[in-house]
Amino acid sequence: MYKKPTFNALLLCGVLFFILVSCKNKDINSQEISEKKAKDKRMETISMLYNDGKYSEFIKQTEAELKNTESPDFYLPLSSAYGHLNNFEKAFYYARKELNINPFDYYALLTIGDLHFLTGKLDSAEIYYNKVQEIRPTYARVYLNLAQLYTKQNNTDKAVNQYLKAILLFKQNN
Repeated sequence: MYKKPTFNALLLCGVLFFILVSCKNKDINSQEISEKKAKDKRMETISMLYNDGKYSEFIKQTEAELKNTESPDFYLPLSSAYGHLNNFEKAFYYARKELNINPFDYYALLTIGDLHFLTGKLDSAEIYYNKVQEIRPTYARVYLNLAQLYTKQNNTDKAVNQYLKAILLFKQNN
């Protein structure tokens, strides 16, 4: 004969079910937390390597991390690190990779301009710096870079004009 469960029996079953589900979720959450802590530690190590100027080791660990997660957050730091090591081919590669994702990333445009400047392609650098000015007209750094470019080209009038704009913007931003 079927006996209808009492309220207390149903409550007990509910509590037991909740405990079982909670324990299982704790295991999953513990694993996720553990993985996140490990990733945070790797990111901290990678950041320290870059900040300490250990670019070769930074590149090695960052590219290994990229194999696990294709994160565009690594592209510009990798571009910069390769630039510091005078590997301009790879520096351009990662900066352009960032630009392909976000064509209006003024910092990626600035990075490519800087790479052109460093490799002596001043006309190309000027094009990229002008793009940065269009996107971020209040970004003082790009005016300074253009001033340096015009100084290198012996175009004193343009250089002075860019220096003055940079000074004005630096003054406004402080």
